[in-house]
Amino acid sequence: MEIITILLKGKDMDYCKALTRSISQLSRELLITIAAQADQNGTDFENYDLIVYEGCVQNEFLLKRPGSILLEEDRKDQCKHQEGGFFNLYKYGNVKELIKDILLIFNLVTGKKVTILSDNNCKIVSVYSGFGGAGKTSLSIGLAQEFCRFRYKKTLYVNFEEWDHTEKYFEVQSENKLNSIGDYLYYSSRGRKVNLDSFLGKDGYGTHYFKPVAGRNQLKNLTGEEFSVFINNLIEAEWLEFIIFDCSNCLDENTLWLLKNSNTIVYLIDNRFTADSPVLGEKVDPVIQFLKEKTTPGILERMIKVANGKEADEIELENQETIFMESDPGSFQSTNGKIQINIERGF
Repeated sequence: MEIITILLKGKDMDYCKALTRSISQLSRELLITIAAQADQNGTDFENYDLIVYEGCVQNEFLLKRPGSILLEEDRKDQCKHQEGGFFNLYKYGNVKELIKDILLIFNLVTGKKVTILSDNNCKIVSVYSGFGGAGKTSLSIGLAQEFCRFRYKKTLYVNFEEWDHTEKYFEVQSENKLNSIGDYLYYSSRGRKVNLDSFLGKDGYGTHYFKPVAGRNQLKNLTGEEFSVFINNLIEAEWLEFIIFDCSNCLDENTLWLLKNSNTIVYLIDNRFTADSPVLGEKVDPVIQFLKEKTTPGILERMIKVANGKEADEIELENQETIFMESDPGSFQSTNGKIQINIERGF
């Protein structure tokens, strides 16, 4: 689930910029660099997965490079499956269709399959922290319960940690009336049409959740393709409005892909995770720097920084765009061995 790098070379810079903006808004798999077509000899083509040309190409040798795409003025000239790795696409088509065609071409050229998320109104919120004990699970469940109770949103909480702690917060039935996430993954992976709602539990606020299985979280065993299919299956159920992911601390491939495709990232910060930068001459957060380098541009615009249980003077900030959550032990209580979050209090 890598990022596909594209070099867009064109004469009409206004068109190229508009196309790049549109694709960036709709796809987080494609990273586009614009270059003027006149600069055909000074560009290192090997640094890009695909080369897209807008307008005519004077040097026909360039089109022989596998993964070359020529945007045509006339729809009848479009050919998505041309031999030799060269393709024609219609210049003024629907941007969503153009993205799908580009992903198909990438698959044909490289043999790598790229799965994109289904397009509907379901929003994905990922809660992440680079260290344990930051309160990710409490914050994730608190958000899900608030969305259900106060905003009347149909919300699913998904634990994506190495070890699933759902049972510590929800009354999970021991009998077979509530199937586990392992059962859901088993049936759906075999192409069976399953009713998502029949595999979910629901608390008093209306928050939905999967029953965990013993041992390592089943979701951590999925390949990149299997994980993206799992999320698409949740979205395509069509009745969910929010999915809250309680992420693990590890920035593995699936977690990176999830953060890249989330509508909102809630990032719990802490001074313990900052370091002096010899380049910038100031303290930087290595997680944020890593996300800048490994994901698509604009990911920080979708990030909400949270300092949980900290006072303002305890956190050294790059800016003041941080939410401070007060330490409030009264927000939590234990009932019958389950942790209950009082979402009407400070937390």
